[in-house]
Amino acid sequence: MFSLDVRTVIIITLSIAAFSAVGLFAFGRTQQRFKGFGCLSAGSAMFAVGGGLLGLRDVWPDLITIVVANAVVVLGTVLIYEGTRRFLKGSLRPRAISIASVCASVAFCTYFTYFSPSVNGRIVVFAAISMTITFLAGWEILRHCRYRCNLAESATVLTFFLYSLFQLFRMAVSFREEAISSFMKAGPVHAIALAIVSVFLFGVMFGFVWMVSCRLIDELTELATYDALTNVLNRRGVEFLASRLFAERAREETELTTVLMDVDHFKDVNDCFGHGHGDQVLAGISRLIESTSRASDIVGRIGGDEFVILLPKTDVEHAMVFAERLRSVVAGAEFVVGEDRVRVTASFGISGHFPPDASLDRIMQPADKALYQSKQDGRNRVSRWTPPEG
Repeated sequence: MFSLDVRTVIIITLSIAAFSAVGLFAFGRTQQRFKGFGCLSAGSAMFAVGGGLLGLRDVWPDLITIVVANAVVVLGTVLIYEGTRRFLKGSLRPRAISIASVCASVAFCTYFTYFSPSVNGRIVVFAAISMTITFLAGWEILRHCRYRCNLAESATVLTFFLYSLFQLFRMAVSFREEAISSFMKAGPVHAIALAIVSVFLFGVMFGFVWMVSCRLIDELTELATYDALTNVLNRRGVEFLASRLFAERAREETELTTVLMDVDHFKDVNDCFGHGHGDQVLAGISRLIESTSRASDIVGRIGGDEFVILLPKTDVEHAMVFAERLRSVVAGAEFVVGEDRVRVTASFGISGHFPPDASLDRIMQPADKALYQSKQDGRNRVSRWTPPEG
């Protein structure tokens, strides 16, 4: 058996809660496009205030150190829940359950303090509310993630669920144990509950900062690998995914075909309609390519009006069919830009060449020769590269 001084634990918890509140507020100020940090900071601050009032038990009136103290801590839990919702979905109105939780805390604490005094009753009510609200906060993150959670989101969900589970355990203990005469002598489980609050608040702060960091890294990765105009891969992105494709192709000895596509006389589009119109035409063409390609194909923009499409597990004959279909789609499309209607065609070069030391440049070289042949033959056509004899 061991004993914990409740007031000492309260002071430690209060200090960590205050640190968490300041940390979340400061971080939120530096990342203002991420919503919810104001609520999260205020929630941690409420834990600090509520803990401070709780520590004044037997010094200040019960109305303040029991009823108000518990209501303030419940309000802190509710603010963390609302902060979670705002972080995930933007600015939202408080849910009815949030308002009801604070009201229920005031009502039941008043009842179990003045009308039917029971420390066990107050603990059960507080634990039930805390369990429900923190479970809902974790569930909000799971719902937002839908099919998968990254490590940061999983850790934050685990923080909420473990805290909720502990409150369930605390409820069960309070139901079974003998009547508690004073919360300050409530026993080790309830003293540990105060220490668990510190772990919970630190986990919330760490989890949300980690989730923001992951989102920023994802955005930087997307900027580094995707073309901002067309929303398809840029050259770096194609090279990154192609390296994996090369390893798979070499391991399984499957077909891999390269298709190069170049918009015919695209300079004339820019000269006649302006670069803004030309950019919108390129964006429209990229959408046509993606709608014609398979999910497993790698589509990228590697130059001003030049695109590459890598077709895994596809031979040259089937790639010719694909390129001819795409050529027909582009030629038949009409791009409406403002009051202008723009029509373009495209030329294609195809190659199934895969050298032992494959790289994006190496596999594109023969496709580029085939593309040049399409342009020489009058454009708006598909040509395939044929390896030289001998």
